[in-house]
This record gives sequence, structure tokens and C-alpha cells, in this order.
Amino acid sequence: MLKILTRGLKQDSGQIKIGTGVKIGYYSQEFEGFNPDDDLVTALRRECEMSTAEARNALAAFLFKDDEVFKTVSMLSGGEKSRLRLLQLMYGDYNFLVLDEPTNHLDLPSREVLEDAVRRYPGTVLVVSHDRYFLNKIVDYIYELEGSRLIKYYGDYNYYKRKKQEFTVLQGNRKKEDTASGSHKSEYQRLKEEARQERMKQSRIENLEESIEMREKKIKELEMAMMDPANLDKIEFLNELKNEYEKIKDELDDLYLQWEELLTE
Repeated sequence: MLKILTRGLKQDSGQIKIGTGVKIGYYSQEFEGFNPDDDLVTALRRECEMSTAEARNALAAFLFKDDEVFKTVSMLSGGEKSRLRLLQLMYGDYNFLVLDEPTNHLDLPSREVLEDAVRRYPGTVLVVSHDRYFLNKIVDYIYELEGSRLIKYYGDYNYYKRKKQEFTVLQGNRKKEDTASGSHKSEYQRLKEEARQERMKQSRIENLEESIEMREKKIKELEMAMMDPANLDKIEFLNELKNEYEKIKDELDDLYLQWEELLTE
């Protein structure tokens, strides 16, 4: 799926639409795009517009210290190459990072650096990972691809796991109730009614998710406006932004509750 999204693989059917202005940076487990003779400063500056001093500071933040920055790429271990590639993406001209198992080959200190960098990254990050601890540290949403459906969970991995368990228990209880009470409807009528109820439920869920995404987008716009240096002295304007932010945040919290209730019905 990631390779289809990043144009590395042709989809069998359907369409892929990338938003206007979206610039994708892809972290692949098989990345081999380095020049082996580059030192680390040169390798970073090939991808990112920065001075030598800025490159050294960035490398230091990713645990490449002192004379290590003058090592050539050919001398790096797998974990060090992973760190260098992630650093290129974080400082590159991208606003949407697609990361395929980024914690592979990383030791604990390197993982902590990556966690901090992802949390501070101003753009969007789509990550596939088996590292549940890492996911709990950095993600806002979980997407589950099951059968032909893509289901969005509004929380970290622990939230996703809890909701899945609740759904499994709920389904089990419903089956027991159906067995105990029996049904006065024909099998056909029962299935027809269940399908109608499910369609109505899915329609309500989709409408809620659309409303949630609209408000999330607006909140991000307000956050950017409140952090804009050009607005720091505009006290009245900042207060207006803050009031609008709090109003939309309350609306978003209410929508989340409605969405969760629908999923557990």
C-alpha cells in the first residue's frame, strides 16, 4: 500500500489522488540512494538546504557527534544509515512523510530521538510499524485495513486495542442474545433489516468522520495562526483565535463521543 501511495508500484484498479501542495518523503526499508563516498554533512546537504554549521547541529541532534560527521556513508552501520535517511526526510522539502518500519535497526537512544523528532514534525506522518510502544508514543490515529474496509480509530495503539476488545465482547453478547431469544422473523427479513441498520450506521459514521476531519483541519490552521510570529503582538486577534479554537475543540470532543458511541452500538 505504501509503495502504491508513493508511486513505486502501480495499483491494480481505482484511483490515487494526492492533494495539491503535498510533497511526499518516503522512508523505505530497502533505501539505497546514498552516495557511498559522501561524508555525513555532504549527504545531508544533498537533500536539505542548510549551511555546514546547521547540518552539523542537525546531525548532532540525531546522535552523530564530533568527528563522526566526517565519516563516509560507506562506513555507516545499518542503524546509522537509517538515522541519516530519517534526518534527510525530517529536514527535507516535504510535508508528508511515509515511514515503513522506521525503528528497525535502531537502538533505544536512536528510537527516542526519532520519537521526539516525529512528535515535533510540523507536517503529516503516515507510519507502518510493528513496534507498539513506538506507535503509542507518536500516533494520533490508527488505520486498520480489514477485508475491503479501512477503519479509522481516533487514538493511539492502546486505544485501538481497547476498542477492538470491546467490539469483540459486544459481538459475542449479541450472538448469545440472538440464540437465547430466537427470532420471530424469517431469516431473510432478519438479514435484510440488519443490512439496512448497518447502512444507516455507516452513513452516520461517515458523516461524523467528515465533520471531525473538517474541525481537525480548522484547529491546525488556528494553531499555526496563533504561533505565527507576525501575530504575536496582536493581543485582540490572538484572543479571538483562542476563543474560536476552544469552541471548535469542544465541538470536536462532542463529535468524538458520538463517533465512539456509534462504534460500540
